[in-house]
Amino acid sequence: MGGGTPEDNSDEVARIEAQAAREAREEERRREAQALQEFQQRLGSAYDTGIQGALDYFTSQGLDPNQYAGAIRSRGNLVRGGIPQGDTNPGSYFQNLGEMVYNAEQEAARNRHMRAIDSIAPTGFSTSRITNDVDDEIIASILGEQQNTARSYVDNLRDRGVITGSGYNAAVQNLERQLPTARSRLDEVALGILEGGRAGAENLVNRNRSTVSNLRLGTNFDPFNVGTELNNYFADFFAGLGDRYRATAPSNLFDTSGLAGVAGAAQGAQNTPFDPNALAGIFDDDEEEENADTTAPTSPF
Repeated sequence: MGGGTPEDNSDEVARIEAQAAREAREEERRREAQALQEFQQRLGSAYDTGIQGALDYFTSQGLDPNQYAGAIRSRGNLVRGGIPQGDTNPGSYFQNLGEMVYNAEQEAARNRHMRAIDSIAPTGFSTSRITNDVDDEIIASILGEQQNTARSYVDNLRDRGVITGSGYNAAVQNLERQLPTARSRLDEVALGILEGGRAGAENLVNRNRSTVSNLRLGTNFDPFNVGTELNNYFADFFAGLGDRYRATAPSNLFDTSGLAGVAGAAQGAQNTPFDPNALAGIFDDDEEEENADTTAPTSPF
């Protein structure tokens, strides 16, 4: 047998293997390119369908979809960018796109209106508009009126000779001592009126807040009308404040029932004429003239 050296085909084998590897890579790239093309076609179709569906949703809500087309496409592109490459069902990502955009736009509109209301009626606005000192002049006027009425009663006692100067001074001083209590009673009434005014303003704003909270997209709402409503409310409140105080304030802030006794105790026993009308606070000049010459009984003081 004759022997020989085996033929070395390693280079050929390597060439063939390299060629096969290249062909395999090219095939893989071709398949990937085809899959990408098919995916992009599916994605583009899903996007177009999703956008049209969203536009149709706005139409179904009675809105002009063209006004919201920008927001729809913006959300659609955001959804599109989040779909994994190669997904076989990209259309599922666009489901309810119209409802999502609608809810987002509606919430954004509500938030804008709420912020506008907050700028018009910030926390504590009612107290800053109806301050605690807004009624000082009214309170002082009511106190002065009722104190003058009580003082007139004491003046009547003195003028009719029921009390003397020392008794008169004691009665007047008693009225002065009643002033803090009278002021306190009136302050209680005033506080209720002021708090009621503030509550009314807060209720007005809260009603508008409630309206905004339930506002449907596309509904006309001007939050700055709240400012006009508040201005009108406060103007009416302040215009009627004096009448409201006088209608609510007690008519007996000063107690005159014991002033005659206070005066009598201060002046001691006096030989002064007794006039029951004067004690009752009755002013009758004609009767006084008729009785001018009549001898009066001794004063009880």
